[in-house]
Amino acid sequence: MKKHLFMFTCLAIGLCIQVSLSAQNVDDHKYEVGLRISGINFDGFNSFSAIYKKKLDNGKFRRISGSFGGINLGNEFNRFSFSINAGFSIGNEKRRQMGKRTSYYTGPSFSLNAGLSKQESFEPNWNLAPSLGYILGIQYDFSEYWAVNLETIPSGSISLRQFSGSDVGVNVNASFSSNVVLSLMHKF
Repeated sequence: MKKHLFMFTCLAIGLCIQVSLSAQNVDDHKYEVGLRISGINFDGFNSFSAIYKKKLDNGKFRRISGSFGGINLGNEFNRFSFSINAGFSIGNEKRRQMGKRTSYYTGPSFSLNAGLSKQESFEPNWNLAPSLGYILGIQYDFSEYWAVNLETIPSGSISLRQFSGSDVGVNVNASFSSNVVLSLMHKF
């Protein structure tokens, strides 16, 4: 009788472990970090950015991304030039399951891009461009800890610019581009 009780206890513990392990699924991950690629250019300039997502509620995520457009230094016609560009974006996304491993997500996004350039014997030029957009994306979970995102963010922006010490200029534009961003995400 003790042998049957021991076997039954082992079987019950094994089933409990199996149920608890199978209950852990992809939705248990609270954070995602990734690298985003918005274009592949074989001439040498490729746009990369980093993204961080935190789960807020069932199917809702807060996302923060940053991009560094680069630092350019030059010396043409004995004139030194310098420029730097960077951007920051924050938004929310709501996910809906489309299949076992695929989800569709949408949500608003706010971004701010800034740039500064200076050429020797000229005043510095700066550019500040806030924009408001809407995220449209698809995520495919190819393992428990890794996913691929494909998204676009149609947006509208206002651009403030100053050229060579002159008055500030304002440009209003709407960019409904077909830019698609590919992201490799690690979930933890």
